[in-house]
Amino acid sequence: MAEGAPAAPAADGLAVVVSCEHGGRAVPPEYAAFFAGAEAERALDSHRAHDEGAADVARALGERLEAPVF
Repeated sequence: MAEGAPAAPAADGLAVVVSCEHGGRAVPPEYAAFFAGAEAERALDSHRAHDEGAADVARALGERLEAPVF
C-alpha cells in the first residue's frame, strides 16, 4: 500500500483515496505494549483486528480507481 502518495484526481476534480484499516494485524511499535500477552494475541488473530482479504480488495479498488491505498 502506498505511504504518503498523493490522492488521485477523479474525473470531476475530486481526490480519491482508498483506506483499509483492517488489512493486516501489524501494530505500530509505539502501541506494541498495549498488545502484549495471550489475550491481545488472540484479538489480533481474530476478525476484530484483521479482515482476511480486505487488503486485496482495497488494492484492487485503488488500482481500478487509480488511487493510492493506505
